[in-house]
Amino acid sequence: MSQLLAVCDNGHFFQSGFGFDPGGTGVTATLTIASEPRICPECGPHAHVLGGSYHVAENTIDLLQGPERTGEELERLAQTAPRYS
Repeated sequence: MSQLLAVCDNGHFFQSGFGFDPGGTGVTATLTIASEPRICPECGPHAHVLGGSYHVAENTIDLLQGPERTGEELERLAQTAPRYS
């Protein structure tokens, strides 16, 4: 299942629990999620879901529109994440 990310105040990214499982049917979805509070599984401080409107298709999640904070945090994740080809 593709899940949206959450991030804590210490910068740890983790799965938020919000997701979509098309079950290999080819079904896609557009979700709008508020920046809801979460607890970080690594350090416990306050965390939040990266809010915004997303398009979900199989194992791909695209941010369609969101607050500036979501865009900045996804940019930071992209800079630190390993690249796969």
